[in-house]
Amino acid sequence: MLGRTWVRTVLCVATFAFGLAGSSLAIGSPPSPLVTTVGRLVYSRMPPSGAITVVVQTPYAQYEQQFPSACFEVSPSGRYVATNPADRIRVNRLSTGALLREYERQDGWADCSLHWRSDSVVRIAKVYEEGEPQVFVYLDVSSGTITEEVYVNPTPPDYPLLTDRTQNQPVLPAPDPTIVLYERCLGTDTVTTEAGEVLCRSGTDWVVYDVDTQQIVVTGIEPGHVYLDAAPYRSDRYAFFEGVSWSPDSRYLAVVARFRDDFPLELIDLSTGQVDRLRFVVVDVEVRKNRLSWSPDSRRLAFWVTGSLNEEVQGKALVFYDTATDEFTVIDQTINPLGTVGNGYWSPDGTRFAFIDETRRLVLVDATTGAFTILDSDVVAVDAWASIVPPDADAGTDKMLTDGDGDGSEIVLLDASASVDPDGVILSYKWDSDGIEIGSGATVEVNLSVGTHLVELTVTDDDGGMDTDVLTVTIMPLTPKLPAPDPTLTEGSG
Repeated sequence: MLGRTWVRTVLCVATFAFGLAGSSLAIGSPPSPLVTTVGRLVYSRMPPSGAITVVVQTPYAQYEQQFPSACFEVSPSGRYVATNPADRIRVNRLSTGALLREYERQDGWADCSLHWRSDSVVRIAKVYEEGEPQVFVYLDVSSGTITEEVYVNPTPPDYPLLTDRTQNQPVLPAPDPTIVLYERCLGTDTVTTEAGEVLCRSGTDWVVYDVDTQQIVVTGIEPGHVYLDAAPYRSDRYAFFEGVSWSPDSRYLAVVARFRDDFPLELIDLSTGQVDRLRFVVVDVEVRKNRLSWSPDSRRLAFWVTGSLNEEVQGKALVFYDTATDEFTVIDQTINPLGTVGNGYWSPDGTRFAFIDETRRLVLVDATTGAFTILDSDVVAVDAWASIVPPDADAGTDKMLTDGDGDGSEIVLLDASASVDPDGVILSYKWDSDGIEIGSGATVEVNLSVGTHLVELTVTDDDGGMDTDVLTVTIMPLTPKLPAPDPTLTEGSG
């Protein structure tokens, strides 16, 4: 596509470490790297010798906790951690280390099988007995209740309307399950196996199909898999859909197609039916399988390439494609993303991208500019990356009091107990008047002089987020009481 914009970055690296060495919980002020994080980023660090450390970084603060073993699981929001020490299951708040819930481990609970079903429910597998159904235990952190549930293997959906699809050709639903990608058999050249499966020996292509309207949306997509040419029929069809990724909104389908000896990236826009070859050359099978990563808002696609592209990319590179602006941002100078652990991770707002490189460095990239920062080393996993909500400070309603004893001041009760943090806890309350701190705590009594005072409340939560609220406190002077008239004195007397 002509007119695309290429952004080539000149990069600097800022490296820093988190927390206090040797502590089980360390909280500090955030450093000032080239690229700041967005939301609550949680990752695990394990040096060659030493315990697992879980690090939490927000735009305002960072903290970390150490665990003696790798048997832990961070909740989806990154606020809680479940651990499995000895005969206990414990749930702690990551920011403060506070114990929220503790369960005595029961017979039959499998060791180190923690999984968060939601941000308030931990799932544990029971020891599997051959011939028996799998059973899971669910621990409700909010209520403390324990329930069990027999796991039922979901039945794969059937697609009887896809009449040109043979039995071994899988279907890949989009996040919107009414839209599917499948490979159809062109022609009637098929073979039936001893197991009764009907396999296609003729040509094929990939098709996007709308199950509701029973209409083909897009056809003619270049297949992205590699056939075993020596096979009498294509028995390798179970390895389909390598290097294929739906955008979260189901509008785009990214496909690493096979074209001669190259693997160009194709982008299909279902809203227009347009198939656009982006002309990048993807490196190898592993990259084709799992290295296409969409931002949560479906705006940006991250992928890794090698080779040359319009003489802009030489060697290995991380590339971001922006579907809104039709622009590419290329990161290709000092990092080697091709040995990465996992697929990469997007910030909740889709502007930051993190990955663990082949030397176990955690790299944070600004997808809008291409700048990057090496956040940490010895990193083994990114555990969560979630949005954060700042606290809401509430200093209460304005107050008007009277100096009761006439000494020029009055005791005032300041109450911030109506302040809330929707996704955490408030750690500190600070009260200021005329730029001077006059108290701390959710409720505090202060002595204010006669006059009008603007009192500012500042609350800080466990993510380092802050909010302020102001109230006006007016202290009225004591009005002198007039003496009662002398009843013995009357007008004109004397």
